[in-house]
Amino acid sequence: MKTVKQIEKDLNDVIKIQCSHGNYNYDPYMWGLANGLIMAKSLVTGKEPEFIEKPRKWLGRGYGFRHFMFWLRTKIDKNYGHSYSVCQDCSLTKKEGEE
Repeated sequence: MKTVKQIEKDLNDVIKIQCSHGNYNYDPYMWGLANGLIMAKSLVTGKEPEFIEKPRKWLGRGYGFRHFMFWLRTKIDKNYGHSYSVCQDCSLTKKEGEE
């Protein structure tokens, strides 16, 4: 079993990676993951967490989970003969009339 010091060191390693530029500021999920790791470390050490502030701009295209579900739905619906047009924001397709 790991000691508290070993757990703290492991958390420091992943926090260093997750809090680097391009990770925490890629999208809201990655920012939340970084702050969650910081919170986990504070629970282990008993110290107050020093959270990362929300970045002014996300580096990612913002397609997270909702975009994946949109993509999945269009691929499934396509098999049922719906009409589609090309999405202006990406290379995916969407049903006529959808935003």
